[in-house]
Amino acid sequence: MSETEGPSAGERLYRLVLYLYPPRFRERFGEEMLDAYRAERAAGESGFLLRDLAVSLGRSWAGSLRKPSGKEERRTNAVTVDRDLAYALRALRSQRAFSLAIVATLTLGIGAVVSVYSVFRAVLLKPLPYPSPDRLVRLWDRHETVPFFSVSVGNFLTWRDEVRRFDELGAYREDGFNLLVDGDPLRVPGARVTASLLRVLGIEPSRGRNFLDEEDRPGGDRVVLLTHGLWSSAMGADPSALGRTLVVSGEPHTVVGILPPDFVFPQQPKVEILVPFAFDATDPDRSAHFLRVLGRLRPGARVEDAGVELATLAERMAGEFPGTNEGWTVAVLPLHEAMVEEVTRGLRVLFIAVVVVFLIAGANVSNLALTRAFSRSRELALRSALGAGRRRLAGQLVVEHVFLALLGGLGGLVIAWGVISATPSILPESLPRQAEISLDAHLFAFGFLLAALTGVAVGAWPALVGSRSSLVRSLKASWGGTRVRSILVTVEVGLAVMLLVTAGLLLRTLGAISRVELGFDPESVLTMEVTPVEATYPGPADRAGLYREILARVEALPGVVSAAAVHRLPLDGGNSSYPAYVEGRPPASGNRFPAFNYRAVGGDYFEAFGMTLLSGRSFDPVETWETGGVVVVNEAMAASLWPGGGALGSRLGPSPDGPWLEVIGIVGNARESSLDEEPEAAMYLPYSVAPVPTMVLVARTIAFPLDLVRPVRSGLAALDPRQPVAQFGTLRDHVDDALGPPRFHAVFLSTFAVLALALAAVGIHSVISSSVRQRRQEIGIRMALGARAGHVLAMTWRSGMTPVAAGVALGLGAALVVSWSIESFLFGVDRLDPLSFLGFPLVLVVVAAAANFFPARAAAAIDPIETLRTE
Repeated sequence: MSETEGPSAGERLYRLVLYLYPPRFRERFGEEMLDAYRAERAAGESGFLLRDLAVSLGRSWAGSLRKPSGKEERRTNAVTVDRDLAYALRALRSQRAFSLAIVATLTLGIGAVVSVYSVFRAVLLKPLPYPSPDRLVRLWDRHETVPFFSVSVGNFLTWRDEVRRFDELGAYREDGFNLLVDGDPLRVPGARVTASLLRVLGIEPSRGRNFLDEEDRPGGDRVVLLTHGLWSSAMGADPSALGRTLVVSGEPHTVVGILPPDFVFPQQPKVEILVPFAFDATDPDRSAHFLRVLGRLRPGARVEDAGVELATLAERMAGEFPGTNEGWTVAVLPLHEAMVEEVTRGLRVLFIAVVVVFLIAGANVSNLALTRAFSRSRELALRSALGAGRRRLAGQLVVEHVFLALLGGLGGLVIAWGVISATPSILPESLPRQAEISLDAHLFAFGFLLAALTGVAVGAWPALVGSRSSLVRSLKASWGGTRVRSILVTVEVGLAVMLLVTAGLLLRTLGAISRVELGFDPESVLTMEVTPVEATYPGPADRAGLYREILARVEALPGVVSAAAVHRLPLDGGNSSYPAYVEGRPPASGNRFPAFNYRAVGGDYFEAFGMTLLSGRSFDPVETWETGGVVVVNEAMAASLWPGGGALGSRLGPSPDGPWLEVIGIVGNARESSLDEEPEAAMYLPYSVAPVPTMVLVARTIAFPLDLVRPVRSGLAALDPRQPVAQFGTLRDHVDDALGPPRFHAVFLSTFAVLALALAAVGIHSVISSSVRQRRQEIGIRMALGARAGHVLAMTWRSGMTPVAAGVALGLGAALVVSWSIESFLFGVDRLDPLSFLGFPLVLVVVAAAANFFPARAAAAIDPIETLRTE
């Protein structure tokens, strides 16, 4: 091969093969192996070398990976690490601004990631806190009009007795109970459960025992299970509490067990007391749907198999009980999926958003690292000339950046601890599993691992882009220009624009939801919950008497305009359905009953809620509390059932045979279910028609509503000292709580967007400032040759805005894709909303222009004479 010829294809391949050897072996023997290859190839005997490669490659790695046995080598390695760390500390101390910038950036990025990851992990990733949680499922009755419906007692009992894919089924219904503790009445959230429910969950009481099957029947012993928290607060964690009597809803109950401290009731974390359901299994009702049913699959059984078996059983039951089961089937999902289904997409969007913020922070740190590496090129050149190898210099840079990253990780964990501590006030109440969010060892490890990997990635840049022979030449060639840093700025700006547009869409959605017409006036309204003690007020008439007396006393208080009662407040996250057949019209086939949302009301409900009566009249006191026989419908229901008019005077009934309720009034539509859905058809029944056990009392006032709490408590204590009143609040706060999920998404994403905007501005300023310092001599020469300051300013500013423009275009394209994926979160705003796509990115452009202006002005102020003399 002549001197003018390049290496042959075989030699180039052999050079690549040499990279399979350990670096130290390659440095020591690589040139000798290349010489041997050339000689053997010239002699036509290169096959021997290939056989030698197969043997020597394994031996070289075995020797490289073998643990050092000598004390001297271990001592040398320890000294090297100590020296690297000591040198890194001196270097970082001498450049405090650079060090603080990297630590602060990573603190914000890692803190945001760990905070959101803690929520994401607790809600979506952690298994449920029960034995073999993958075998737990949730079951519903399913109707074509209502896909997920509570279960009737009759259906539950049939499933329990006949389905073979389950070890056991259990059921519950959330409820509240009146307790009398040391003479003080308390209202405690709880649940009525079947004796099998805890067995399904795999939970045993930490003290005492579970309910017995014979206690879960009509006439069984009255017993109760307490959570560890209620046992501690109400009974002082008394070890002798087992066997004691506790007055529950006016009846004595024996405490038979204390649940474990870490027990969490599924989907109802506030449950503090359990009592047996004790429904009658001899004549089960299949028309009333109010049970929540859980099941534990047999080992090896699949959810799909259980669904098929349940569907077959539902088809048979439809034939046996056509009046109640025709048109009904069964839905079954894994319990964890059922609990988190509604929040999964929102949490994934937030996690992706915070990862984007972290990537922007990482790009910023990389930019700072590249800038600093260029500023140290002479130092690194000197160290290289004095004998420091590429690995030594790269290792030094890695140590420096890992140290800074770990400091940032520590700061991020402090931020995450603060955010996690505040989660009860930050997260919406509808988010499940909030009690399981904590800064545990897993999150500490995650935060420090993230920091360490970031430090290694940033510090490894010199080794990745440096040449084999000269790190400094690599620095000058690759880092001396701004190409790599401009690319990073483009990526930062693109990600920031994507976040800004997404945050803008969600903020506009939040604004649209906040401005919707509620159909009622939530201002200056006090709310309170009253559940009459069963032993004292056993029947509907007894409870009606209590409600009437309480409302009369509340209305007599100074400042109260009107008072009323309703069985559930609007926007409380659920509905109550009531079938309504129109008299004289044939019922639909296939058991397709027309179910409508309803509210059971008492007192002057429409005046207390500020609703508009469009036609007809409201209920009078006799109709409300005694005789019934009437109903008020909203405008949507009137239009649905009587599109041509004529609703007033018509009659509705819960079955084709009645009993009939006369429509006496039509009120304006109110948002009863959700703020982001149009008002649905609904009816208002007097308490005498639907005598529910618990009512929420409301009082419209001319003063601050919560000022009435004390006089209301005093008046009720005088009326019945054993009757508790619970959950005092205001209707305005209740409506604001309904804004929780959209506000949570909008606020968090906006916070991330602002953080991304700030980081992008810092990155832009860093790149253009570094470029000015790097091109100082060039700019000096230009100005010495006659370039005007304005021309230099414009040239510098334009070079800084070029990657910004590319990033904006990239970000808008990404935002188009994201807007399609979040369309289900939007309300009252188009996914291509011009303000979000143009206005919010314009903010970034203005910030970027400002970040570019100051270093550009510094470039225009360069003194050419002084610069040329210095250079």
